[in-house]
Amino acid sequence: MGNTKWRLIDDCIRTGAMNMALDLVLQQGILRGGGAPTLHVYRWAPEAVSLGRMQKAEAALNLEACAWDGVDVVRRPTGGRAVLHGRDYTFSIVARADGLISRNVCESYALLARVTRRALGELGLRADIGRVAARGAARSACFSSATLADVIVEGRKIAGGAQRWEGIALLQQNSLLRSADHERTLRYIRPGRRQSRDSALWELADSTVTLEEALGSSPAHDQITAALSGALAHELATDVERDEFSEEEVAMANERVAIVAA
Repeated sequence: MGNTKWRLIDDCIRTGAMNMALDLVLQQGILRGGGAPTLHVYRWAPEAVSLGRMQKAEAALNLEACAWDGVDVVRRPTGGRAVLHGRDYTFSIVARADGLISRNVCESYALLARVTRRALGELGLRADIGRVAARGAARSACFSSATLADVIVEGRKIAGGAQRWEGIALLQQNSLLRSADHERTLRYIRPGRRQSRDSALWELADSTVTLEEALGSSPAHDQITAALSGALAHELATDVERDEFSEEEVAMANERVAIVAA
C-alpha cells in the first residue's frame, strides 16, 4: 500500500478560510474514492488565528485585538487549541487509512510525527516525538504543551498537529515554528483559565523552540518543503510529485467559503 503516488501542492498565499476549505475538499476527494493522498503546504494573507474545532472564540481570543490589527479568525476542521499563523510553516496531510496509515489515532499521529522528525533531521536538527501531556490547567495556545502529535527539540516543542477523520479519510493539519513572536501570540490568544499573561508568556518561551533559534536562522520555505516531501517519501515508501489544485477543487473550496460566510 505504500507505493501510492502522493501529490505535493505547495500552494500560493490565500486567506485562512480558503486554506481550511481546500483541506476539506482534499479530504472529501479521498472519501469519495477519487482523490490522491496529498501533502498540502500553505501560506496565509492576512495573518490569521486558527481555532480548534471545539474552541469558543470569545473565551480563547482577544477578538478586538484581532479586528484592530486585521488578523483573521478562522476555525479549523481539526481539534486542538488556537494557533497564530503567518510566520509559521503550515502544512496538511490528507490520505486514506491503508496498510501504512492506521485508523488508530495514536499510530497515525506517531507515523506522521516521524515524517516531521525526519524532515527536521534533513535540516540539521535532532528531534524527538512528544509524549501525551499530563492533565492540568486548560491552556488556549496550542504550543503550550506537547503530545504524541508533536515534535520536540531538546524537550521543547517545535511542531504540532491535529487530526480530523471522516470515515477512512484522514486530515492532519500541522504547524512548524519558524521564528518566535510570543508577545504577538498573547495579544490575540488569551492565557488559559487561572493563568496570568506573564505566566503564559514564560510558559511559551520555556516550552517551545523555533527553527531560527535552534539553527541560528530559519531555512527558506522551499528548503523546508523539500525536506518534508523527501521525509514523507521515505517514511511511506512512496513517490511525491508536485501538482496544483484543479479548477474544480478551487471552485468547490470557494463554495465552502461562501457558505460559511453567509
